[in-house]
Amino acid sequence: MLTEHLIALDPKSYHAATHHRFLIEIGKLEVTPRDLSSWIVEDKFYTSGYIHMLETMLSRLLQTKMTTKGSTDPKDGLYSLLSFAHENIIREASFFQTLLVRYNIVSDNVKNMRPLTKQYTDFQQKVAEESDEDLGEALVLLWAMERVFFDAWSHAKTLLKDHPPTEKESSHIKTIRELVENWSSEEFEQFVDKCAKQVNNLAVSDDTRLAEYERVYREMLVFEQQFWDLAYDA
Repeated sequence: MLTEHLIALDPKSYHAATHHRFLIEIGKLEVTPRDLSSWIVEDKFYTSGYIHMLETMLSRLLQTKMTTKGSTDPKDGLYSLLSFAHENIIREASFFQTLLVRYNIVSDNVKNMRPLTKQYTDFQQKVAEESDEDLGEALVLLWAMERVFFDAWSHAKTLLKDHPPTEKESSHIKTIRELVENWSSEEFEQFVDKCAKQVNNLAVSDDTRLAEYERVYREMLVFEQQFWDLAYDA
């Protein structure tokens, strides 16, 4: 399967992206409010780019569907998946705003976006705009980002098991637990699996196209590793 092929390309980088120092500190309840809030600010900016990427994908998909005749369109399933992802990320953006209030951060002007976050969101948009007519590269990127994110927070969850809740926990500690639970949930895993199914439906007989999928995947891994660092680079 294409997803398995991609993950096997660079296990070392994948491990680095899913076992980052930030995630270890999350799992051990050692991350500071300053570092967590710094990362949350950037991830909120990231969600804005993610939203634009999905909207581009949906727009392109609708244009394709308009030229498809017949009552059964194989792209219907993809449209439903992308629509769900779009609705979910809108809710998540609102969730991030709530988190920023908890940490007394009132200014999240896009002008304050870190250069790396801007590069990452620009990359997402570029991939969405330049993908083939099957949205292959964009689907690979969507799945890969979500898979890394799920595995990363699932790793934090395994560490968190050694730190059971106590009666008098601070709002910061409660927030950490909430984030871990949210991003390692069964519902999230099911969404990632649905994205994987779409990726595995892509044709890979063309070596040039496969190379493009691999390129997008490798670039995503670099961004993901560096994005965690933003918690400490404020």
